[in-house]
Amino acid sequence: MSVAGVPVVESTAIAEGKFLLGDFRLGAEIKERAGVTLNYYAQDADNVQKGLITVGIEERIALPVYHKGAFVSGDFVSAKAKLKS
Repeated sequence: MSVAGVPVVESTAIAEGKFLLGDFRLGAEIKERAGVTLNYYAQDADNVQKGLITVGIEERIALPVYHKGAFVSGDFVSAKAKLKS
């Protein structure tokens, strides 16, 4: 889905009624701080008794923001009121 050629992305990370608008290509970048690690845990809770193994997968990333003005966030009610005034 897009609005005026701008892609719209639905996310559960932002609460209903809120928005985040930005230039994600130039404003910020995801950087990998540490590669993916995979760990196996046999002694987690009652894994030994049940013959289970817990698998943990982890990756450390960072999101440096290069241009602070490239992002705008807020809620639709306030934004709509500002547009009408």
